[in-house]
Amino acid sequence: HDALACPQRMNPHYSSASSPSAMAAHAQSSQPTWLIDSGASTHMTNSYNNLQNPEPYSGPEQVYIGDDKGLPILHSGSSTLRTPTHHFQLRNVLHVPDLKQHLLSANQFLVDNWCSMHLYPFHFIVKDISSGKTLFKGPVHDGFYSLQSHPSRSAHTSHNLFPPST
Repeated sequence: HDALACPQRMNPHYSSASSPSAMAAHAQSSQPTWLIDSGASTHMTNSYNNLQNPEPYSGPEQVYIGDDKGLPILHSGSSTLRTPTHHFQLRNVLHVPDLKQHLLSANQFLVDNWCSMHLYPFHFIVKDISSGKTLFKGPVHDGFYSLQSHPSRSAHTSHNLFPPST
């Protein structure tokens, strides 16, 4: 499982039996999870590998986090977030290596993909604005609305992404 789903993630007395190198290899092989952030003005990733057509960033701006610490932006580009049910375009993605998590700007995501997002207590739904068609249904994980990128596959593959009770 990933770190966000780990039941021991907040337990200071828990020690993983996995070696740091094994954990790093697992982290690099898993597909990225993007957290939906209504306060972010642009999409941001800590991984250069998430960018398509990356360009070096030379502007003076930085990304400021909660403690007023400025994080440098190294590159910008675009990306595609592939889910089992749809491929979403991400434009203007910033590469910020010091970020702990990949962030989706909620507004930019909706504009990039001309869709709407409906948040519920235990899941969320992304719908095409023009047709009203559901593009994605996802669960809430530990209070976070997130989309996990999947390896490239047909956008018509059907998967149940949250328990039937929701």
